Amino acid sequence: MRKGAEPDRRKYRALVVACFERDGWRCVLCKSRRQLTPHHIRPRSQLGADVLTNLVTLCVLCHRAMDGAGWKRAYAVLAAIAAGDGDG
Repeated sequence: MRKGAEPDRRKYRALVVACFERDGWRCVLCKSRRQLTPHHIRPRSQLGADVLTNLVTLCVLCHRAMDGAGWKRAYAVLAAIAAGDGDG
């Protein structure tokens, strides 16, 4: 482990918990409470930041579906949900 990695890991873990709490510990798409994961609305590979406004809570199945949909389509769907414009 690189020096200083543990504080980064703790900071990210706290961010993930904040995301889950904001989303009511449910997947924002299917409302499941099982196997929750944080999902970047704009992927890190597309310069998406590790900030609360760029994360949503997804279950494993919805996360896989969003990853398979391509980031641009997923971005539009999840950005609308994060803004409160979606019905999911």
